[in-house]
Parts: sequence; C-alpha cells; structure tokens
Amino acid sequence: MKTNDSASNKYNLYTEQIINDPDERKIKKRRKRIAILIIIGIAIALFCVFALPKIIWHANRKINAGYSEITLNNGDVSPDEEINMLVESGAAEGDALQAYREALDAMQERVSDIKRSVVTITVKNNSITEVFSSDPKQLSMPGLVIGKTKTRLVILTCSDAIDEEKPLIVITGGGNRMQGTYLSENEATGLALVSVKISDFAQNDISLPEVITIGSSGGVSQGSGVIAYGHLKDRGDTADFGMVSGSGESNVPDFNYSLINTGISADKGDFGFLFNSRGSLIGVSSLEDTYDTFNALGIDGLKQLIETMSNGRQVPYMGIIGKEITEELAKEYNIPKGVYVNSVSMDSPAFKSGIQAGDIITAFQSKEIITLDNFSDYLYNCTIGQTVKVEIRRRGSNDYRTINFNVTLTDGRKE
Repeated sequence: MKTNDSASNKYNLYTEQIINDPDERKIKKRRKRIAILIIIGIAIALFCVFALPKIIWHANRKINAGYSEITLNNGDVSPDEEINMLVESGAAEGDALQAYREALDAMQERVSDIKRSVVTITVKNNSITEVFSSDPKQLSMPGLVIGKTKTRLVILTCSDAIDEEKPLIVITGGGNRMQGTYLSENEATGLALVSVKISDFAQNDISLPEVITIGSSGGVSQGSGVIAYGHLKDRGDTADFGMVSGSGESNVPDFNYSLINTGISADKGDFGFLFNSRGSLIGVSSLEDTYDTFNALGIDGLKQLIETMSNGRQVPYMGIIGKEITEELAKEYNIPKGVYVNSVSMDSPAFKSGIQAGDIITAFQSKEIITLDNFSDYLYNCTIGQTVKVEIRRRGSNDYRTINFNVTLTDGRKE
C-alpha cells in the first residue's frame, strides 16, 4: 500500500505539472489588440474632430470654385465720352449751365445703374465683442457682381473684408443677408473673390443683383469722365466723379498693371471701383496706393487674375517690381535684355533667395524672358510652393555675370 501510495503521489505531482494555468500569451495578445483598437478609435475621433472638417471645407471650396469659374468679356472697344460730349455740345450752343445739369443727371443715372451690381461683403463674427471691434479686418467692404455662372454669382471685393476661416455674409442693396463662399484672394493687389448661390435668392424671393458691364481701361484717355464708387474717405457706399488726370504703371509686384489716375479725392487705403461715364467697370483701386486721389488698376490687366481666382486658384508670388528693358535701352546702356529688377519686396521669395535690385531676369524655368508680360505669364502657370529656377545677370566689376537662383513661390500672405 505504501508503495502504491508513493507511486500515486508521484504521478499526481506529474499531473499537476502538466495542467496549465490560463495562457498568459493569449491574455497579452488580447490586451494588445484592445490597446490598438483604443488607439485607432482615438485617432479616428481626433481625425473627425480636427482634420475631417477641414478636408470637407477644402473639398467644398474646390467644388464651389468649379461652379464659380468665369470668363470676362473683352469690354468696350471704343472710349466713352458721353458726359464729356454733353458738356461740349451745351457749350457750343451757348448754354453751358444746362449742359452741366444734363451731365449731372446722366451721372446720377449711371450711379443708380452701378448700384444694381453692388453688394456688401462682411464676415460673420463669433461674438458681440468682434462685431464692435475696431480691427480693420472686421470692416464691411463693397463687392461688385463681376460674373455669373449657371448656379452662382461671382463677386469681386477687397481682401480686407474677408476671413478665410469665418463664414462670409453677402448683403444685398435691399439689406438681405446671404451666405457667401470664399474663392480666393490676392495679397499683391488686395483683391478677393466670393461667390453666392443663385438659388438662395430665388428661395428667399430676393431680386438678383445684375452683373456689371466690363469696360476697357485701354480706351480711357486723359480728360475722360469717370465715376468712383466704394469705401471712400472712410465712408462706405460712397460715389464721386471726376476725370482721368493721367496714367502710369502700378507698383504691384510681379505683374504689369496699368494705373489710371483721377482727380477724385481719396485717402490711402480706400477701396472702390472705377467706371467710365456709361457705368462700365474700367478699374479697381489698389490698396498699395499712397496718393490722396483715387487711382485704379486697369481692368484689362486684371482680367486674367480675376479669371484665375474664380476657379479657386491663388496666383503665385515672387516679389519683384520689374521694368522692361527695351531694345533701345539695351543698346544705349550696353545691358542685357530682360526684366530689370527695380526693387525687391522685403521678406518675399525673391528677397529670401538672394535676388537684388539692379539684377536683370533673363530666364525663368530655362525659358527666355524678354518682357514683364513674359515673366507674368510663366508665373501664372506655376503653383504655390513650387521651387522655380530664375536666371539673372548681375553687374560685376567689368561685365554682367550669370547667376541662377532657386525661388520657392508663396501666395504672398504675411507669415
């Protein structure tokens, strides 16, 4: 019996040794899977809270931009002297006072026509504090209906009136408030584009603003009668009239925009639109203007910019004020042909790459540059963030030497 008991105890010991406890490896795997699922859940939640709304916002913006893409017409072919002719005709007949009254009446009619295409653009603020803020970014600015697609009106306005991160409000002449959609803005000119759904007007039984007639800034001559409308002398919804005093070139970086000078009084930073005496748009004020008169960038040069912005694209920015070197200047001063860099904007991509005033741009992405328009056209075909190769000729002790720069283009907004 003792022998059997001893053997039994011996076998029992072996039996206990081969009976396993719950598999710890399985428990660890299960815990690991649970931890991974928790991490994935947290990641999905964070994605839905922070990233997904932005992705949807950008996707909607692209879709809305596609619905808002416009092509501007070629404008008036001949210069418009309607009001000037009224005055001249009356003076010839010996009744200058009557002619002047007729001219004023005609001008008043034009202003009324223009206002059919004018709206106000502002942002929807987050709090009552922001509503009464003196921050210039909270200003309401005039907008002009510049194009129309099957589903949307496209509105040209000032970039100071919008905030890309806030909902936009479009206020009609009758005071009705509509939801606007941000399309694009251009830092160099201070212009921005907004769109609004046509269906929103129909649903709310609101009259649709009219699309403004595009004129031709190239047909404007010194002495032509013009109308300025916009945010003038620190007042919104302001109209004034005068005549073209002259023309020149703007100081907008990278592009060759003509500048229409008028005798209309204005303050630095005023924003508005310039019309000929028929009420056709011929220019938009430049926020960089430092004169005490109203001056406008010619609409002919702005058309490509506006059309590009209407599809949601931002025009790349390099940051040079360039002047074209004509063949005559090249021969007279024995310098290379190209675009002379008159100045470089501080902290611009050109400045950061090392391009200096006095350099002559002769090639862009290995393509020859002869005129500033050549340079601008090539720039339009680039994208924000793209690094481009710019070839310049720089004056040395004896001759011009060739230097290549790699310039990373931006959208021009201050960081």
